[in-house]
Amino acid sequence: MSTNVEDDYELREGIDVDAGLEVLQELILEQGEVVFESCWDSGAPGAGAGTEVLYLFRDLYWPCSSTFGLSGPCGSLDEALGGDLGAITDATERIRSIPEVAERVASHLRVVGAPRGKRILINDEAWEVSSSGTLRRVV
Repeated sequence: MSTNVEDDYELREGIDVDAGLEVLQELILEQGEVVFESCWDSGAPGAGAGTEVLYLFRDLYWPCSSTFGLSGPCGSLDEALGGDLGAITDATERIRSIPEVAERVASHLRVVGAPRGKRILINDEAWEVSSSGTLRRVV
């Protein structure tokens, strides 16, 4: 390997960054573990429904939005769920996570605009938005 910065730059010029990112995305989608998913349906026609997914690949978290595609990496589950991924809205219908992260996921879910009494399924259990705007398990 050259120690000359200009020579190193010339070597990198031939790399197709877009192709490299496409290969990385394929690896994440094919080999990554789905640790979290949030399904939503606004009731609107067209693109009014989707699923947001969080992959774990090579010890990093990769959010994948039905609107924006794959992003990341995030160094922790906390960071990955800190954005829109952890938001419960009036369109949220169902959330699933693997058992190993279920408790941490629950602590990061935030109610954003979902009305009181709104029910969603979290790992096949019914939850609802309480009068204080937090989630509580339906008993």
